[in-house]
Amino acid sequence: MATASTKTPLLAPQEADGTPTPRGTATAVHALAWARALTGGLAFLSPALTAKLFLVPGVTAASMSAYQLRLFGVRDFVIGELLWVERPPLDGAPMDRRDRAALRRMLVANVVTDGLDVLATAGAFYVGAIPKPAALMVGGGAVAFLSLGLLGLARI
Repeated sequence: MATASTKTPLLAPQEADGTPTPRGTATAVHALAWARALTGGLAFLSPALTAKLFLVPGVTAASMSAYQLRLFGVRDFVIGELLWVERPPLDGAPMDRRDRAALRRMLVANVVTDGLDVLATAGAFYVGAIPKPAALMVGGGAVAFLSLGLLGLARI
């Protein structure tokens, strides 16, 4: 015998939960989405230029490092765009429960990614794979992204 499901259909309209999104939080999420998508897009389209900006030596257009930077670029571009889709409104309007949950999941994905990027950068520096200026630039970027993600998670 079939029982009635208490689950809400995926595309059913959701009511706002009444909690406004603080403007600073919304701004941080917007900034993270844009910064991640732009950084990723640049790394994909021009890995040698991206390497120069981040002080990473030895990257030429035809190098294995350029290929690896393109992979990083795709990842960051996609994560940034997905976060943009789930971004909170800048006007502080309440979000519905499903949108807020999706935004939290995207922010968790960002925080995990950036936390692991910080660890990978520290490890690469420790074993001598990247010089100190590159570690500071790449690691600093990861710390900045991590901070924006944590700020968003704290108030969403």
